Amino acid sequence: MVTEKTNIFRETLHKALINKLIELYKKEKWKYTFIKNAKGKFSYPVQYHQLSEFEKGNPRNESIINVMILEILSLDNKFTLEVFSEKKITIK
Repeated sequence: MVTEKTNIFRETLHKALINKLIELYKKEKWKYTFIKNAKGKFSYPVQYHQLSEFEKGNPRNESIINVMILEILSLDNKFTLEVFSEKKITIK
């Protein structure tokens, strides 16, 4: 039961971060922009297939979360991450 809730929370968090990046980039091709910015701004290499796995909610390379948060902060000085449950997370 705990593993199932963890997986649901992970997938929900990943989707919330991705949606915020898409909103900030104003592009559908968010992966390419994020890969470029992660390497250029934060010296953190990210590969396309890593982001595809991340997008599915898979637990691959969870440190991408930190880089996504840094990227969101670099584009938007502040944001609010609200966790209502493992199925509902919003980023404003």
